[in-house]
Amino acid sequence: MTEADERMRRWRLVLGGGDADGTGCGLQGADVQMDAALAAVYDLSPIHISEPTRP
Repeated sequence: MTEADERMRRWRLVLGGGDADGTGCGLQGADVQMDAALAAVYDLSPIHISEPTRP
């Protein structure tokens, strides 16, 4: 893997994939699992975000 390919792979992981990331870079092997873990942590949908409670 070239340095440019490695840089693009890292950007792809940071940006989260999909059409909006603009990298056109796919993932393979352990990177797919890492991407899923990052998505589980950072991709919160509105139903996972609760309203603050007031005392």
